[in-house]
Amino acid sequence: MQLLSPGLGLILWLIVIILVILVIAALNNLIKYSTLDANMKVMWLLIILFVPVIGSIMYFITGKSKKLKV
Repeated sequence: MQLLSPGLGLILWLIVIILVILVIAALNNLIKYSTLDANMKVMWLLIILFVPVIGSIMYFITGKSKKLKV
């Protein structure tokens, strides 16, 4: 019995790709579109880099609370 069958391996790769896209999207949003001050941006950057998945989810839930003023 194989530990990772071809189907399971594909599913794991898809999960990894989705999580990498989530982290990249959070970093992109933080750098380009965030209206937070510099200290908060650095804090969120460190959180996203050191705890990537949870940090990215936390950023999208709480970090984007300040909306752009048009």
